[in-house]
Amino acid sequence: MGGGCGLPTGFHAVERAGVALADTVVVQGSGPVGLNAAIFGSLAGAGRVLVIGAHAARLEAARRLGADDVLDITAVTERAARVRWVQERTAGRGADVVIEASGNPAAVPEGLEMVRDAGTSPSAAAGGSSSLTSTAPCSSWPGTSGASPGGSS
Repeated sequence: MGGGCGLPTGFHAVERAGVALADTVVVQGSGPVGLNAAIFGSLAGAGRVLVIGAHAARLEAARRLGADDVLDITAVTERAARVRWVQERTAGRGADVVIEASGNPAAVPEGLEMVRDAGTSPSAAAGGSSSLTSTAPCSSWPGTSGASPGGSS
């Protein structure tokens, strides 16, 4: 059985994130990497897996593969609305893990707004194997407008 590069990349993202039993995992991206990350997140014991992406067929595939809920970015185009969608599904806490698998650099700071305090946000697509740990909401980082810790606006 072939998995292409999406299979090992999705596996690596889940492994780097340290997904634990009952974690809420958000996967940003519904391509091969994102779908594999969703599968491996479930296999690692996540309590809920939420997939944010595009193309109805891919989102339907995510549901068939075990995603608990999906959000179509073509229908919900505003960043704040997508962050709110995650907050509503986590009782305002944020996800334990947010895996960036879209390849869109704008997804990284958006994911940091979705992850809970002290949560983990590995990037599987935009920059390879980097992993960030949230210590505060993006909006509270001094001198930034939610870009990155110590970054410039």
